[in-house]
Amino acid sequence: MDDGVLNDNNDSTCVKQNNITIDWQLEIQVVTWVRLVFTSNDDIADVEALYFEDQSSEPYESCDHHRLQFHKTRNTAIDFHCESSLFIRSLKVSWQSDSPLCSVYVSGARNVAPGSRKVKWRAEEKRPITIDTLTDGNYGNTGCLAMNSSVTLEFSFWKNVYSSEVRFFTDFTRDDGKGSFFIELFDESSKLRLSMSSSGNDVFVQRAFFMNMIVVSFIKIKVLSGSLNLCEVEIFGDCDTPYYGYSCVDVCYLTCLDQICTYEGECYLCDPSRTGIFCEDRTLNNANDSFESDGKSTEATINSLEAKSSTAKKSQPIVFVVFLLIFSLFFLSIVFLAIKNCPKK
Repeated sequence: MDDGVLNDNNDSTCVKQNNITIDWQLEIQVVTWVRLVFTSNDDIADVEALYFEDQSSEPYESCDHHRLQFHKTRNTAIDFHCESSLFIRSLKVSWQSDSPLCSVYVSGARNVAPGSRKVKWRAEEKRPITIDTLTDGNYGNTGCLAMNSSVTLEFSFWKNVYSSEVRFFTDFTRDDGKGSFFIELFDESSKLRLSMSSSGNDVFVQRAFFMNMIVVSFIKIKVLSGSLNLCEVEIFGDCDTPYYGYSCVDVCYLTCLDQICTYEGECYLCDPSRTGIFCEDRTLNNANDSFESDGKSTEATINSLEAKSSTAKKSQPIVFVVFLLIFSLFFLSIVFLAIKNCPKK
């Protein structure tokens, strides 16, 4: 990949090519979605992604344009992902287009810890205490939590999230810390989904890498032995379907296919009868069918009204005759009574 152009965070510098290879060499990466930025995305077609787990010539996963979740962003970019997140060392992407490529972005999910519902810690059986300095983006030694085997830290989320990795940042100014973190992941029914220990080259930055996407409702963190001053926690993942947004409390539109949408709530794919960024518009054929249906319905209504009008017109003379007979009988009865009650001379 042309690092000087495609990795410069400048979408105005571009190169003409129809494929890229991203190689992380010996380090495994989590890849959720990829964004390619072009000068225009009007003619982008036949996008294919090959995911490699190692240096072999055969891809670990192959996603052509039939399997890719594909979404055009504004007029220049495309976002795509291959059904689920993958753990890989190399990624090859190809496409057909006359538009130059300007930038490449790869996401292994995002840090969902700042959007969590509550972060609290407790010492043994004491009352839990809320703490908000472990997700504020400050990696310094202010607001750190002294952790040992008697302290349990818990992250709970508004809605389910899926996660692949947790990172821990301890106090860089202290060299007396020792130990590792023990992580437990629980689902919404409080069932333990996974437990493991963190690892790292030193105690200052440690990570727990799950090698899979785990759907969780809350996470518990402990130090089994030793003591560590924990200053920041990052939980990499994203909202579980059908939720999206910063805290995963917003719901994707029902019109999105499988109710899957981007961080901003835009649909990746629509039902064949729908179109638009939120799949809120009907496609042309569907709209024409609707117009034809409406036309037939209107015509039927008019015919029905005409039939009722015709029936009403035909029934008017009959009603008049009946009314005339009733009136005549009433008049004759009055005359009869008048004659009967008339005094005789």
